[in-house]
Amino acid sequence: MTFDLSDFYRVPIEDVLTPQVGRIVYPSSWWIITPDREVLFYNKHREHTSPQCNSNRLVAEHLARNYPDCTVEQLPVTFLKHNCSDYV
Repeated sequence: MTFDLSDFYRVPIEDVLTPQVGRIVYPSSWWIITPDREVLFYNKHREHTSPQCNSNRLVAEHLARNYPDCTVEQLPVTFLKHNCSDYV
């Protein structure tokens, strides 16, 4: 199964690596990264988004097989908006 990347919000990696007031800190996680250096938030149904990361590298690598041309990369700390739906 391959996911259609149009079901995802793409956020430039720099945005989640930059500390900002009001952001939630995600400690070391393995993220699925697009070739354009973006992290993904699943949002097929437009009601709830889900960051495409996992604390376990093997889980992230397994999931990444479904994302065309994407890679897995460990980000030591990320700063996400309080509600992932805020990326809408």
